[in-house]
Amino acid sequence: MDKPQPSTNWELLEDWFTRMALVKDEYSEPILEDSTVNFIKSICEALKLDIYVFVMAVDVLERYIETKNAKRQLIEDKMLTLSAVILICSKSNGELSDLKVTHINKVMHKLIDTTYSLKDVCKAEMDVMKTLNDKIPITTKVDEVNTFIEKYVKDGHLKANIRRLSVNILELMYLQRSKWFYDLKKHYKDSEENRKIFRLLVCSKFYLPIGILYCALNLTKYKNFLKVKQLIKEISAITRIHVDHIQILSNTIFDIVLLYLPVEQ
Repeated sequence: MDKPQPSTNWELLEDWFTRMALVKDEYSEPILEDSTVNFIKSICEALKLDIYVFVMAVDVLERYIETKNAKRQLIEDKMLTLSAVILICSKSNGELSDLKVTHINKVMHKLIDTTYSLKDVCKAEMDVMKTLNDKIPITTKVDEVNTFIEKYVKDGHLKANIRRLSVNILELMYLQRSKWFYDLKKHYKDSEENRKIFRLLVCSKFYLPIGILYCALNLTKYKNFLKVKQLIKEISAITRIHVDHIQILSNTIFDIVLLYLPVEQ
């Protein structure tokens, strides 16, 4: 899917929202350990890279590892590959277009006392691109969450400031990806039909955004004056994700939030 331009109007927003319903993600399970994801976050913070780069770097690195594993190819230097992935993703997002190997080296030297030559990093970048057939995602989960929230802001159901909280929740979910994913998977392990449902849910581009939205609403004052459950029922009808699945996801997300933020019960 193409990113909407900064001047996105209502028609383009509706079009992108519609395409979110039509385009499905490929099913995949987390490969990276949460400690590795947190390390990626530390590098992005040190380089002042935003959440778009962080989320894309995690997704791209996992696709790369998954592809390498499928081909039974070894990754010789994981930290070098990680450096290359972050450089690629920063370029794709137009973030710090002047980001150079020297910047990465300063951070890597500080964090793990390692540096790489320009030649080695360029070679690693080419290997990542070749392995992924030059296919780097144009959009990220951040775009999907923002689009989903914006849709309901424009509809008049929500206030704009729910967007920041929703993106913050998404970031927390990435930092604890293995935990929430496999906790959720346990809810659907009892039968082949349930396991199939779980795979379909994970592939829906609406699944995370709607769960995050529901959790965000219940973390704010909106729960006091919005008919949250009615709104979620309406969204459920549009996205064709049953309210029960949304509730299970939202509860799982809430548990993740509690690990990081003090929330009044």
